[in-house]
Amino acid sequence: MSLLAYAEAHKLDTRARLQLMVKICDAVHHAHERSIIHRDLKPGNILVDESGQPKVLDFGVARATDGDARASRQTDLGQLVGTLAYMSPEQVLGGPLDLDTRSDVYALGVILFELVAGRMPYEIGAHVLEAVLIIREEDPARLSSISRAYRGDLDTIAAKALEKDKARRYSSAAELGVDIQRFLSDEPIIARRSTAAYHLRKFARRHSALVAGVALTLVVLIAGIIAASSEAARARRAEQEAVRQRDRSEAAQRAAQSERDRALNAERTATSERDRAVAAETRAVQERNRADTEPATAKAVNDFLQNDLLAQANPSTQARPGVRPDAQLTVRTALDRAAARIAGKFDKQPLVEASIREVIGDTYRQMGLFPEAQRQLETGLALRSRTLGEEHRDTVGAMNALAVLYQQEGKYAEAEQLHAKVLAARRRLLGWEHRSTLISMNDLAVVYTVEGKHAQAEPLYAKALEIWLRTGGEKRAETLVVMKNWGTSTAEKGNTLWPSRCCSRISICSAVNWAMIIPAR
Repeated sequence: MSLLAYAEAHKLDTRARLQLMVKICDAVHHAHERSIIHRDLKPGNILVDESGQPKVLDFGVARATDGDARASRQTDLGQLVGTLAYMSPEQVLGGPLDLDTRSDVYALGVILFELVAGRMPYEIGAHVLEAVLIIREEDPARLSSISRAYRGDLDTIAAKALEKDKARRYSSAAELGVDIQRFLSDEPIIARRSTAAYHLRKFARRHSALVAGVALTLVVLIAGIIAASSEAARARRAEQEAVRQRDRSEAAQRAAQSERDRALNAERTATSERDRAVAAETRAVQERNRADTEPATAKAVNDFLQNDLLAQANPSTQARPGVRPDAQLTVRTALDRAAARIAGKFDKQPLVEASIREVIGDTYRQMGLFPEAQRQLETGLALRSRTLGEEHRDTVGAMNALAVLYQQEGKYAEAEQLHAKVLAARRRLLGWEHRSTLISMNDLAVVYTVEGKHAQAEPLYAKALEIWLRTGGEKRAETLVVMKNWGTSTAEKGNTLWPSRCCSRISICSAVNWAMIIPAR
C-alpha cells in the first residue's frame, strides 16, 4: 500500500506519521551510502507493508554519484527526470551535474509536508513554466500556517528540508531523520530558523531580470519532451477506453439477443440495442486503432522535436563544412527552421505531421506570432480531418485550438463558426455535462458577447451555469468564470442587477487569475 494510502487507511496520528518518515529517511540514506541518487522520490514510490515497514521503490530514474558514472552520463544534460511536484529547485533546471543527495533530501521534505499537512507545500498549476518558477522562486508554505499544532521545531525541520539553496538543507537523509527523531524524543533539534537577511537576499534574486530570461528559455527547451509524454499518456487512456467500449458492446449484444427470445413485442427494443452495439463496436475499433498508432506517433513527434528543433541549439549539430555554429540562435529562428523541414517529411504519416504542426503552432501562439501559428494549426486540422474525419475527438480538439487562436487574433466571425462546430461535435461525442462541452459553451458565448450578440450568448451562459452549479457547486472555478462572463454580457446590455449578484458571489475568489482558471480545453 502506498505511503499516503497507508497513513489514511490506518488513521495514523502525527507522531506515527513522523515515525514512518524516520524509517523512510533511513532507507534513502542506505541508497545514498551506495552512491545512488533516487531522483524521483514521491509517496507513490514508497510502499508500506502490513508491519509498518516502508520500502522505497522505482529506482528507474536513479543514477550513481561517483565521478566515472557522471562522465558516462553527459548525454543526460538538459533532460528533466522525475516528478515535477517533488523536484528540487536545482533538479527542475534539468542539469544532472547539479544533483546530489541533497536533491533527494528536498523531495523528502515535500513528502514530509504532504504526509503531515495533507497537502503540498506549493500550489502548482498545469503550465510547466509557472510550476518551474514557483519551485525555483516562491517560498513553500509553512507547516505552522496549516495548523498551530505544527509551530516550533517541526515547522523548522520541514522548512530546512525545503530550502531553495541546497547548501542550507540537511546534508543527508540521515541528518533529516535524526532531527525528526530528536523532535519525537523532545530533544533539541539541529535545524535553526532562517534569518531575516537571508529572506531579503532571496527576495532580491526572485525579482531579477535574469531569472525571467532563464525560465522562458527552460520552458521552450522542455516543451517537446512534455508534449511527447502527453501523447504517450493519451495512448494509454485510449487503450483502456477501447477495452471498456468493447465490453459494453458485448453486453449490449447479449441484451439484444435476450430481448428477441423473450417476446416479439420487444423486437423494436432489441433492434435499437443492436444498433447501439454496432456503433459502440465501431468506436471501440477506432479507439483500438488509435491506441495502436499513438505510441508510434508520440515517438516520431519526440524524435522530430529532439533532432529538428532542440538539436539546433547544439553547436556540433549546426556546424557544416564552411558554416560556423550560430551561438545566438533564437527560439523564433529554431521554430522557423523546424517548420520549414516538415513538408514532405511525413507524407506517409499524416497524424505525425499533424501532431508536430500543432506543437509548433501552439508555441508560435504563445509567442504572439499569430499568422505563423494559424498556418501550422490550419494545416494540422486539415490533415486530421482528411485522415480521421471531422467527428473524431482528435480532429475536434485540433478544431478547438484553431478557434481559440482565431479568437485571440480578433477574427471573431471565424472563431464563432469553429466554436459552434466544436460545441455541436462535443455534444454528440461527449454529452451535455462533459467538462469539455461546458467549456466550449462558455467559449462560444464569449465570442457572441464580443460580437454584441447577447441574445445568442445568454442561453449558453444559462445552460452552462445550471450544469456547473448542479455538478460542482457555486464555488467551483468554472462556475465563477461563467458567472463573471455572463455578468459582463448583461452589463453591456444595461442590466446592472445580474452583474451585482455575480460580483457578490465571486467576491470570495477576488484573487483568482481568470485567464488561468481553465488552462485545458
